[in-house]
Amino acid sequence: MKKLICVIFLFCAGCISTYEENERIYRIAEIMSHTTPEELAAEATAREAAAKIRSIFYSHWARLRLGLSSDEVFELLGQPDKINKTVTVFGISEQWVYEPIKFAYRFVYFENNILTAWQE
Repeated sequence: MKKLICVIFLFCAGCISTYEENERIYRIAEIMSHTTPEELAAEATAREAAAKIRSIFYSHWARLRLGLSSDEVFELLGQPDKINKTVTVFGISEQWVYEPIKFAYRFVYFENNILTAWQE
């Protein structure tokens, strides 16, 4: 709430005119919205942890190979965020959806538990 009030005040005062100034002002407002240095440190630690997890995911993603079993992919990439399954007379198709970064989806496709494709 404090951040919103700071941004509204600065905007109404005519202080925001360029993109760079807007980003700088937003960051100041974000910092002002925190009440203690401990909260700022916790937020930085959480960002660092998320970046490390993404880095590990992407290094494992690079090791995907066609023909891997679904168990091997699960061991490599972990639990997908969502599994879409289609059953036909020809067998079972699955699409595994991963979202390592919000709205940055990656897809893995299986035919009868064998990796047939992936999409970045």
